[in-house]
Amino acid sequence: MISACGARDINREYYRAQDDQKITVVKAYKNEGYIVGENSDILTIYIRQVDDGELLWTEPFKMGTTATVPTGIRNIKVMCEISTTYGKILLPGKTEIDVKTGNTYNITGKPDNNQKNCILKIT
Repeated sequence: MISACGARDINREYYRAQDDQKITVVKAYKNEGYIVGENSDILTIYIRQVDDGELLWTEPFKMGTTATVPTGIRNIKVMCEISTTYGKILLPGKTEIDVKTGNTYNITGKPDNNQKNCILKIT
């Protein structure tokens, strides 16, 4: 079940996407971890999808840079928006994270040599 901006269904696994401009502090609940995509002048990483579930929209046609996800091994898909001297480019990226309760995972990235995908790094 996908719930945007903090709504939750305690009977099922769910993913919540947050819009950093609307929610400044979000803590993971029990059995959850928190994923934070880089949000700088050069790079913005939008959390797109978890475990091939629904797209994580924070509002129509807008994705957030953070998400709270259940613990366990999760496949995370993102979109990297990279600012260049000639404009912005969007590149897909994906990674796998073994989410632990209460941990925060920061995602940063860079374009591959062909500028077809975003290579992600988790810290």
